[in-house]
Amino acid sequence: MTTPRLFVPVTLRGRRHLELDNGQRHYLQSVLRLREGGKVALFDGSGWDFEACLLNFKTDGATVEILSAHPRPVSPLRIVLAQALAKSDRMDFIIQKTTELDVAGIVPFRAQRSVSRISPERAAVKQARWQSIAREAAEQSGRGDIPEILAPVPFDKMLRLAGDGAARLIFWEGETQRGIRQVLHEEAARRRQEFFVVVGPEGGLAWEEIEAATASGFVAVSLGRQVLRVETAALAVVSVLQYELGTLGGIPGQDQPRD
Repeated sequence: MTTPRLFVPVTLRGRRHLELDNGQRHYLQSVLRLREGGKVALFDGSGWDFEACLLNFKTDGATVEILSAHPRPVSPLRIVLAQALAKSDRMDFIIQKTTELDVAGIVPFRAQRSVSRISPERAAVKQARWQSIAREAAEQSGRGDIPEILAPVPFDKMLRLAGDGAARLIFWEGETQRGIRQVLHEEAARRRQEFFVVVGPEGGLAWEEIEAATASGFVAVSLGRQVLRVETAALAVVSVLQYELGTLGGIPGQDQPRD
């Protein structure tokens, strides 16, 4: 039986005992049916798992004893996904699934043709929801860290968020010269450990946006003949990168943990 994993928003290194809150008690006792003496894996987003033993349940919480700590292997590849705002359920799906695929961060941005529009007043609420989805996906998939999900930003600000050492790719259905396979098989790409990739909205990216991106050092890339739905495109991009340069398809336990 797989040991259940639980995220706790406190630093666990150096702790021997931890008091869980009532919501965590309910999850362990009523959802997982865990009994006193049962084992649970705790993680705090630092890249480590902490094996713990449930000591007791209380009316408003639970007490666990931390027994040992183990580093979680992570992908040697750092992928930041810049995703144009999509309809609510699609955006939730993209964040959940790309978290499972080990993205390091997600930058939602407003594109000219974005169907979804989020007011500044709702941006913080949306960001908190997306971060919660990422936390739950990390908890379920066995990640030791949680990707940071930013609040939505304008297109031009998104372009400036790409790291100096990152390979910058913008995926566009109108590109006819470069495909993802060709780009990733080039020696320059295979030496990279960080990618900043841009996926457009349901209506696609405008030509003016492609021009602005290429002027900022981005390379326009095609995913192939098919025009993919936005959520399919995001998963395809991250999956191809992880398969070619990361850990997707590898053997569990052979990745190197971060320091």
